[in-house]
Amino acid sequence: MMVLTLLTKQIDGEFTVYWKTGLRRGGELKVDLGEQYDCKNAP
Repeated sequence: MMVLTLLTKQIDGEFTVYWKTGLRRGGELKVDLGEQYDCKNAP
């Protein structure tokens, strides 16, 4: 089964969501005013 971890932080009115999966994948998701931006690969 895949384990999904979500961490949310509020910065300057923007919500940054960090997600990690048990499939050795990680990314950064930014959501502003309901708009979703592309994920960035975390080193």
